[in-house]
Amino acid sequence: MRPCQARFAVAPAGALTLAQARIALANADLAADAGGGLALRWDDLGGADAAACERMRRDLRWLGVVWDVEIFQSERAGLYAAAAEKLKAARRLYPCFENDDELRIKREHRARIGRPIVYDRAMLKLTPAQRAAAEANGKRPYWRFLLSEREIAWKDGYLGRQQVKLPTLSDPVLVRADGGAQPSLAGAVDDIELGIGLCARSADDIANSAIQADIRAALGENPGRIALSHLPALHDADAGKRARGLEKLTLHQLRQDGIEAAALAAYLRALNAALDRPARFAFGELLAMNRGVVAALAYDAVAARLPEGADAAFWAAIRDHIDRLPEARIWWGVVHGETVAPILDGAADICAMALARMPDGPCDAGSWSAWLAALGIDAADPQAGLLYLALTGEEAGPPMDDLLPLLGRARAQQRLRAVA
Repeated sequence: MRPCQARFAVAPAGALTLAQARIALANADLAADAGGGLALRWDDLGGADAAACERMRRDLRWLGVVWDVEIFQSERAGLYAAAAEKLKAARRLYPCFENDDELRIKREHRARIGRPIVYDRAMLKLTPAQRAAAEANGKRPYWRFLLSEREIAWKDGYLGRQQVKLPTLSDPVLVRADGGAQPSLAGAVDDIELGIGLCARSADDIANSAIQADIRAALGENPGRIALSHLPALHDADAGKRARGLEKLTLHQLRQDGIEAAALAAYLRALNAALDRPARFAFGELLAMNRGVVAALAYDAVAARLPEGADAAFWAAIRDHIDRLPEARIWWGVVHGETVAPILDGAADICAMALARMPDGPCDAGSWSAWLAALGIDAADPQAGLLYLALTGEEAGPPMDDLLPLLGRARAQQRLRAVA
């Protein structure tokens, strides 16, 4: 097993989202470039959900993400407890007893007097007698981490130089009153234990990255050991604002909509490589990429996903003219189903003429050109467009040179008669 260089951490809830997929790919690429392995970490401190984990594994495999190590935070309580005791011994964890209402009142007061809304560290002044009295009254402390009075700075792989002044942040709660670890502590311990050296995260996590670096330092780890890369948020290319709806779009939805894994992976990697702030996501660009991926698929690779009976000739005819593979069903219906063309001015006359001048014999690759020549028109003539519409019910699509042999003489005549 290769040592882990990077990790992808995710909570097992629902299906993998577009934002999560982007981060997963970034970490997989960091690990691959460094010649190391990827760890898949399940942030399931609230309990494991086996079904959700399996759905998300399936999404990751579909996207092409592979991992070397898989861990569950719900199974690592002992490691977190030992780290908490080490921090307590170093006087970096201190007990707190304020409840949610008391903390809310403090925040509101600080906001009214124009002070930064950070925790005031009042519990650092707690005397042993006061703590004993609180516990005698049935209270159990939760534990905050005493942040350093310094600045955490690093050269970010995506965003360039970043710096976070720790005194501007509230001391985070690392241990709940029931003794359970909070995510910031668990994540820092996991990164140390796994030997993580590279990590891509969302830009929303910059402050948390600084906090975890301070926790790692307090546990005796070099806080700069992990090279950090924070991906800028996705923005809607048209609206120009953060695309939170897009970020929540699931891979299951995209897959159902006909987006190919190779196209999605390539598009997300292109967004990551651009280092554009913000990263502008455009469905039109994704569809264009998807169109290229679909066109390159061999018949054997798609046969099981095509309509029953669709053969290599059908695939060769349509592959360059669809954005998504499910659209193949539309064209299968065109060549084998019942198509009703819209009634257009002038269509009846050209269809009647086409019936009279249709070349004899079975339809082959040259039949359409011969037919147009018999009518005295070419493919660019508007009347040729009317014929295409009458024969297919569509205004544009695969060339009629390819479709006519699939339609066959009898079906083509039937459709022309319906309009003539």
